[in-house]
Amino acid sequence: MSELGEGSTINEWVKDEISRTNIFQELEIDFCCGGHQTLQDACQEKGLNLNDVVQRLKKTGDEDLGETVADWTTVSPKELVDHLESTHHAYLKQAIPVLNELIEKVVQAHGTRHPELIQVQRETINMFNDLESHLLKEERILFPMIRSAGYTVPAGEYHCTNFQGPIHVMQAEHNQANRSLDNVRKFTDNYKMPADGCASYALMLEKMKEFEMDLHVHVHKENNILFPGVLKTEQSGQVT
Repeated sequence: MSELGEGSTINEWVKDEISRTNIFQELEIDFCCGGHQTLQDACQEKGLNLNDVVQRLKKTGDEDLGETVADWTTVSPKELVDHLESTHHAYLKQAIPVLNELIEKVVQAHGTRHPELIQVQRETINMFNDLESHLLKEERILFPMIRSAGYTVPAGEYHCTNFQGPIHVMQAEHNQANRSLDNVRKFTDNYKMPADGCASYALMLEKMKEFEMDLHVHVHKENNILFPGVLKTEQSGQVT
């Protein structure tokens, strides 16, 4: 890859160093579904100093998340879907019921004084239901298709009509989940703790931030590594 700079896309910055997702998350720059935007355009849209952001990104090491996206571009699609299921899918299945219960508890305690919590609960219930259905589609349809295909090159390097339909559906559902997370951020004023909030309120906000980060990294790996690799491999005919 050429030297990263102002004209590089958010996706390119993250592919080079996945720990930069922490910076983009903090700056509220979309690095999963909106990763094709250039850094320059994203900073202009957010009113950020471009030079400061570039310098900060270049200084970022890989210690935060302990992995790089580049590592996943060297493995087979089968290995990548195994990783997605064992980490991100497993996390969602554990986190969703915990968050549902926690949000309900906070709504019961603070919903009268903070009616925005009702909006948070409505948004998250819909999002969680959609995500549970989404995981089933991936685990029962798309991922078995990927596992059964005989790939001869790693994911992300270089698969057409058979995969385009399911992948298009998955990407559309990723976009919907991202919109829901944006709404939760808006309703909570970027996860701001109110003066009268309790420990459960603080825990709910922290767990939602953790959920958002994991889902964004999850979607990034699928949208920007797995899916392009699968489609390019199919189109090149390098599937047996």
